[in-house]
Amino acid sequence: MPDWFGRNWDALADSLRDPSVWTPEAVERGLPVVVTGWQGYARTRPDEWKVAQDVFEQAVGDEPALTVALALALG
Repeated sequence: MPDWFGRNWDALADSLRDPSVWTPEAVERGLPVVVTGWQGYARTRPDEWKVAQDVFEQAVGDEPALTVALALALG
């Protein structure tokens, strides 16, 4: 994360949509973000999880080189 990262939803949205803070490889190939452990968070904090989903959806819509995937735990 960049030094200016504010540890809030707006800062996450800004950093996801700003290729200038990505690694050079991510700028060239695209930035895949894999969200793990989200099921428990979604279950215990559904309102915040909705905000997170909105942030991911908007960021992906604004930055075509960004991909956000939700990892599914097996077993």
